Amino acid sequence: MNSFDRERLRIQRAKMLYPPGTRIVLGEMSDPYAPVPPGTRGTVKFMT
Repeated sequence: MNSFDRERLRIQRAKMLYPPGTRIVLGEMSDPYAPVPPGTRGTVKFMT
């Protein structure tokens, strides 16, 4: 199995674990251009 196949499987699993409507809480984020505080809550709309 090559890296492309592994990544495809990882994405498929994530889509199964987090279908649209799933409530999530941000643990941490390291993006200095769009800082979002830990603990921010949200709802999954879609995954690409």
